[in-house]
Amino acid sequence: MFFDDFFSQGGFPGGGFPGGMQREREPVDTESAYKVLGVAKSATQKEIKKAHRKLAMKHHPDRGGDEAKFKEIQEAYDLVGSEEKRAKYDKYGAKGAPEGGGGLFDLFNGPQRRDDDDRANKPEPIRESLDLSLEDVYSGPTTTITVKYSSASSRTVCNRCNGNGMVMQRIQRGPMIMQTQRACNKCSGKGVSYRNKKTLSKTVDVHIPVGIQNKDKIFIRNEGHQFPEGKGDIIVATRVKKHPLFERIGADLAFKKSLTLKEALTGYKFKIKHVSGVTLVVSSSPGEIVRPNSMKMLKEWGLPQKGGYGSMKGNLYIKFNVLFPRTGQIKAKQMKSLTSALNGLQYEEEKKEESQFDIGCMVRIVNLSNYPQLNNKTGKILGAGRAGRWAVELQGHNQQAISVPEEKLQLLKPVDASGVKRKQREYGTDEDVDEDDMDYEEEVKLTDVDGDEINATPAKAEGQAYEADDDENDQQRAQECRMG
Repeated sequence: MFFDDFFSQGGFPGGGFPGGMQREREPVDTESAYKVLGVAKSATQKEIKKAHRKLAMKHHPDRGGDEAKFKEIQEAYDLVGSEEKRAKYDKYGAKGAPEGGGGLFDLFNGPQRRDDDDRANKPEPIRESLDLSLEDVYSGPTTTITVKYSSASSRTVCNRCNGNGMVMQRIQRGPMIMQTQRACNKCSGKGVSYRNKKTLSKTVDVHIPVGIQNKDKIFIRNEGHQFPEGKGDIIVATRVKKHPLFERIGADLAFKKSLTLKEALTGYKFKIKHVSGVTLVVSSSPGEIVRPNSMKMLKEWGLPQKGGYGSMKGNLYIKFNVLFPRTGQIKAKQMKSLTSALNGLQYEEEKKEESQFDIGCMVRIVNLSNYPQLNNKTGKILGAGRAGRWAVELQGHNQQAISVPEEKLQLLKPVDASGVKRKQREYGTDEDVDEDDMDYEEEVKLTDVDGDEINATPAKAEGQAYEADDDENDQQRAQECRMG
């Protein structure tokens, strides 16, 4: 019987299609979930749970992680997170066991959506933006936004397309049966309809983490659209405004200060209104002379590192510009007095010493302040950089090369001009701030810093997920700060 065979075997008599066409099943993938979680297929449930917890903490959007990656991790764990689910996944893959057996039902009507799938669907998130200041970045306040959201009392799934919004249209050409997909004409492709659907507005609290960056996203769970099938989320994209005084470089702050020639030679004292609310009182040391384009540092007076602990903050760098008197302002009598005062002074000369370092030398890194984790690392000099710096290839770091000032290197194995190694030589070898404490003055002392040694403090603490190009941009801006 033609139709008996058709129904029982899922096609034409003999289980196939005319012309020798065979209905092929899509290969079942039973490996991807384990790969996403970074475990072997033979891993125990305890190992899977541990791997999931570690990845979820690392990639959670509220901790600065990638939303798509976090969703992928959650979906993988949903497939193998229990013995029962894992058994189904290992046998049928992510799509699960086939429903009904294929046959004429599947051919004419396409895939069917189950009720539990409907309940699992979340509405689309509401997307908002929020402007922040550097003061907000420093303190991490809680603010509010007003959002518009939709709600409904009930939801009806279209019985023509079963909520898919699309239906399969059958076309018969001779002995061949073709099918094509088109929008459901009963629900106009929407799949569902809502009763008493309306748009409302409400005020929502937004908790801003300290150290937040421009274009970061803050996720507010289950405060978005309120539909019978689930509650949606709110995603707030941040925009950090430029500060009138400070430039942000990672977790560091940069500030330019102009001094008169008198201040540069005889001493200075000025105040800085810091983003923390504290007024810093900065003064020179006795006998200190400030040179044009020189830089000084206030350690840990930068911004908090996102994801850091306690008082993990960047630094504040001050670059000085010296203003000279206009031509003709110094009269003859003043010039005579000035000449008398300047006569006999000793002036610094640029040291020109032949370097003991050369390409191929083995060196050890010492006394780095911004990246202390690199201290005592050894490597080989690959080439000379600008302003007394050397490109060093670190040992055991996949041939990673970094630029290091010469005075931060110790020579281990020198080489002669022919590249032959000489005999090895060793050379010495965040707390909560009370609002009542915000507006006060604090006298601080600057630390001399070589502009060529400045490396931007990362905006996010070590171990946090962040884009490498952000760090490179911070280093580029740090270089621009050095160059003026």
